[in-house]
Amino acid sequence: MAERLIFHYQARKTPVHRIDPRIKIVITFTLTAAMFAVNLSQFGILSGYIAAGCLAARLPFQRYRRELRFFFILVCIIVLSRWITSGVLFEGLYYGARFILIVAAGLLLTDTTAPEELTLALYWFIKPFSFLKPRRIAARFNLTISFLPIIFDAVMEIQEARRSRLDTVWKRPVKRIISFSTQIFTLILQKAEETAFALEARLFDENIVHGSISLHKIDFLVLLITSGVVWGSIILG
Repeated sequence: MAERLIFHYQARKTPVHRIDPRIKIVITFTLTAAMFAVNLSQFGILSGYIAAGCLAARLPFQRYRRELRFFFILVCIIVLSRWITSGVLFEGLYYGARFILIVAAGLLLTDTTAPEELTLALYWFIKPFSFLKPRRIAARFNLTISFLPIIFDAVMEIQEARRSRLDTVWKRPVKRIISFSTQIFTLILQKAEETAFALEARLFDENIVHGSISLHKIDFLVLLITSGVVWGSIILG
């Protein structure tokens, strides 16, 4: 169970954890967008900045390794498909590396920001647009991001159960894939039902947003540094 950490909030005392969630969302989207508009040298600067953020947040990549295998498969598919279409292996590797950094930026956001803080940040962004019913959207967003880790947990739980029964990957692969998918779908529905019952027992109201967030000097400093890194990489590149 210790490996089931990916896309889960991990409470730690790091500088990244203390940054306001609104600033972290803006930084994540800025870095992700910049990945599609830079050349190789600029990409190296942004890569170093994201890597520094991961180190500052002390992301436990060693404990993520089992769940990251899915993204490794996606990287291989991206590299191969780009290599085949362009005929240049280096270009495929570049696209694969870009995908890895986007995933790292997403992990950096979800690992260091509690779902409640992300909900409050989203509510703050859409609050001026009252016709969108911001409280309801924020509450549903909170439920969505809280449920995403359950999917990974369900996959890991079924894998461990099958492994304990000495199930092998190569034995009847088609039948195994169908059975595995069915079990995942069933377990996810079961967990969703349990979550619904828990919310109902707590008299959950999607029109109520709890908690508060506030900006500090460190948040503006981090935003300024990020802007400087992005624009500096573009200018120097």
